[in-house]
Amino acid sequence: ARTTAAQALPTKNLDTVDPERERKYNAYNFEFRTRLGKGSQIFGGFAFERQLDINCTAPDNPNSLRFCDETQLGVPFSKQFKLAGNYPLPYGIQLSGSFQTTQGPSSTRTMIVTRGSSRYPSNCPAPCPAGAVILPTSFQPASITLNLEAPSATFVQRINQLDVKLQKTFKVNRFTVSPQLEIFNINNSDAIISFVSTNALSASYLYPNSIMQPRMIGLAAQVKW
Repeated sequence: ARTTAAQALPTKNLDTVDPERERKYNAYNFEFRTRLGKGSQIFGGFAFERQLDINCTAPDNPNSLRFCDETQLGVPFSKQFKLAGNYPLPYGIQLSGSFQTTQGPSSTRTMIVTRGSSRYPSNCPAPCPAGAVILPTSFQPASITLNLEAPSATFVQRINQLDVKLQKTFKVNRFTVSPQLEIFNINNSDAIISFVSTNALSASYLYPNSIMQPRMIGLAAQVKW
């Protein structure tokens, strides 16, 4: 047993760095730009990126060993494509627009268990003890978070958006007027951006929290003198 003097000594924390912990990031980009004549042009690009973490040294929490090596989980590349351009129409009208398709944010699937209160689902099949308390009140720590899927392997919905703008410039005495018509999200995508909860035990599990803004039409004008 420790002596009274030893127990009175202040606690000394030791921070260490895990030499086997790794993070691998790969990204590839391809960009292009071309002129089509009559003052028109198109430009855009592709992007692919992926980040993989290896963190399998957890002597105090074996639950964190689940999905600890993302190089073995088939985590896909995040893919993006963007295209923009402009084209002169008759009567001095300028048409421009952009299209983008981007991978939504990553979205984990977890189970957050609180001691003494979190219960198994009432409809879980045997041998699952349906409705029973998962952790006793004496369990330490007070709650634990378990990953149900690899954190980097699941994404929210893909975002596809098309925007268009029409503009014409003309002179009125010494004024230069440029009326504009802009339409955002022409395809009226309602892709989910985030969820209320990704905790499988929550009543709001995978309920949409935010979605893309709907189609919007804007009118504007620039006046220079």
